[in-house]
Amino acid sequence: MQTIKTFIKDHPHMWWGLYLPVYLGGFFLIEHLITDNYWATQTFIDEYIPFCEYFVIPYDSWGFLLLALGLYLIVKDAEGFRRYMWSIMLTFGFATIFCALVPNGQDLRPAVMEHHNFCTWLLQNTYDLDTNTNVLPSVHVLGVLDALYAVHRTPGLRRTGWRTFADIWGVIIICSTLFVKQHAFIDVVAALVVGAIAYVIIYTIIGGIAAWRQRERRSPVENIPILEGISPDEVEQMRVCFGVREERFRADTVIYDISEGRGELGLLTAGSAVIQRIDRQGGRTILEHLPTGSVFGEMLMFENVAGDSITVVAAESCRVWFMSAEHLTRRCEKACTHHSRLVENMFHIMTGKAAALSERVEVLSRRSIREKLLCYFGLQTGGDDCGSFHLPFTLSALADYISADRSAMMRELRKMKEEHLVDIDRGQVTLHHALA
Repeated sequence: MQTIKTFIKDHPHMWWGLYLPVYLGGFFLIEHLITDNYWATQTFIDEYIPFCEYFVIPYDSWGFLLLALGLYLIVKDAEGFRRYMWSIMLTFGFATIFCALVPNGQDLRPAVMEHHNFCTWLLQNTYDLDTNTNVLPSVHVLGVLDALYAVHRTPGLRRTGWRTFADIWGVIIICSTLFVKQHAFIDVVAALVVGAIAYVIIYTIIGGIAAWRQRERRSPVENIPILEGISPDEVEQMRVCFGVREERFRADTVIYDISEGRGELGLLTAGSAVIQRIDRQGGRTILEHLPTGSVFGEMLMFENVAGDSITVVAAESCRVWFMSAEHLTRRCEKACTHHSRLVENMFHIMTGKAAALSERVEVLSRRSIREKLLCYFGLQTGGDDCGSFHLPFTLSALADYISADRSAMMRELRKMKEEHLVDIDRGQVTLHHALA
């Protein structure tokens, strides 16, 4: 019993399958209500299609095909199972509504079986269970198409012979609907048309919208240092394993209060931010600029910081992943390779941040504002005495970064510009042999 409860908990998408008994109830109700005064769908084409009782075997295997595929998708591909059920709900639902609005049937069944064997016995029982009404479009054909769509869209069946096997099986089932005289030719054609439309709706339109929304929700993982060497599929596994949550922030809003000691690590997957310190007197100092791909909270997430407030503030609209520190420090139960890679990348990032901190100390150690500016500009150009770079934050933030009064810094910048040492145009800083 506990095993069943655990399975249901791990596979909540299986409840989508409850549509099938609901559909069957409605189908059989309509089928037994409509017994006469129906539109006969047979045409002259059906006269050229022979009757063959042996095709009852593949005809009755239809349910097994749908059930086996459904069980596989429940266990192996949750999203694939949902799409599979959407397709069934759309096609079967349309067929039921159409038959209720346009009662139809066919008069192709043989009055007397020429042979008496197991297949004729099975076929007669099939006739008794499934009447000759509600035939257009053929639900048998629709179910086969739904199954084949799912098979071909399931990655786990991509490199095996299951697709070919399913295609052959499905074609035989479709043909069997004609050879056992359960459906007319027009029933099959109508089902093929409805199935094609359903594919466009489910897999092209809805699938395309879902993929677009997923891309919007999912932050890009390219060029993010902490995720280097981790594939996109592994990133998605990691998000589930680590319990990662994504939040969005507008510009100038507080993303994270490091001084609270939340024990969380933040990953900036889109946008930019700054780490700022507010002292007891209300003075603001920018400790670090965070471009896209930056990590924050790794230095202080294990200890509470008393006194001054240290916060991460969005410089523009941002998307952030949050994960608990426990997932980085504890041993992975599944021994995931991407977990070890993530920890390794974290050590490299912390090493880089130590180097950045050293540079910051070098800037703040200079006495005058000019010396601080030239030191910072030189670090941004890689130590060259001339060059150009884009300022990662506003001039006000620059004043906070070098711990200088903004008005005094702006006066110094004007003097440096007049002396042709530096030019600043819309955040683009150009040095003219300033370090010579």
